Amino acid sequence: ILGFNTAVLLCWRLMLNTGTGIINQIIRAASAFTPFSYLSRGLIYAQEVIAAVFLGINSGKFSLLTKVVEAGFPAANRVPLWVQSPLWSKMSVVLLMVWGCGTMMLIFLAGLNNIPRELYEAAEVDGASPWQRFWRISFPLLTPYVFYNLVVGMISALQIFEPIFVLYRDNQPLLSSTISMVYYLWQKSFSHFEIGYGSAISWVIMIIIVIVTAIQFKLQSRWVNYDVY
Repeated sequence: ILGFNTAVLLCWRLMLNTGTGIINQIIRAASAFTPFSYLSRGLIYAQEVIAAVFLGINSGKFSLLTKVVEAGFPAANRVPLWVQSPLWSKMSVVLLMVWGCGTMMLIFLAGLNNIPRELYEAAEVDGASPWQRFWRISFPLLTPYVFYNLVVGMISALQIFEPIFVLYRDNQPLLSSTISMVYYLWQKSFSHFEIGYGSAISWVIMIIIVIVTAIQFKLQSRWVNYDVY
């Protein structure tokens, strides 16, 4: 899960929030997205609640999703039980983590609002389309915000714990496809009481985070644009 969920989570978060920036740029709907951004961010602090709701919807023979699907579809077309499926269990964790994309969305919207309007007006006079204005003006000037979200998102993705803890602690058998390093740390330290081994895992996690973050800072000069700022 460490490699798969980290990569998928970051890709989804960046695509969702950059996509929000495109919509904001084309239809000027930033004010419409801001309340939803705050709402999703506020609820991320209750991620255990969200995970419990997801568990009730997608888990077990008596789950809400199972009953809804059984009512309208034949058995051959029914969706899998995501929490129990080795294939779909990873996506279950990813979907729960993507719920917290509100903060990134707000950062992108703040970056878009800080871009001088004169640049868009000049490009519009020159005949640039909205798509060209985004890729030639908005995205290059958003790269500092993309870099910040990438660093923070990577650190957050390497610390995935709450969704797995809620989904698999007592209710479901833990699948090898869903275990993360932090959950493995908790399992060894506080379930098996192997404190020394858990401490070693925490050091490994810290070293990985430091190395990945250092690489990101090293490579930022190749693509991050600070000229306007």
